[in-house]
Amino acid sequence: MAQAVLSFNEQVERIGEVAVVITIGAMLSDFNDLSTGFDPILYFTQALGIIGFIGGFILILQNLNAVWAGQRRWPARIWSIVLALSAFFVLWVAFVFNLIRMGANY
Repeated sequence: MAQAVLSFNEQVERIGEVAVVITIGAMLSDFNDLSTGFDPILYFTQALGIIGFIGGFILILQNLNAVWAGQRRWPARIWSIVLALSAFFVLWVAFVFNLIRMGANY
């Protein structure tokens, strides 16, 4: 049986998912621990989120550039535009709802 090998992007994604789950689990385990001692973990998770939002948008723009620079057919070009627009709106929502902000107000 062949074993699946994760790419670098998938490995980074898994690390981010695990970090968020551990952070939320630690926050919900004991509400008395929600103090300034928990702030570094929260800042680390927020930094991963910022990198994810902005990095994802940059990767989608690179995809858009690669599709339009190559000899791709029109469905691929339209789909690359749709992906770029959706990534832009996700980034816009992140900015509007202050998801791209460092802070520990809880």
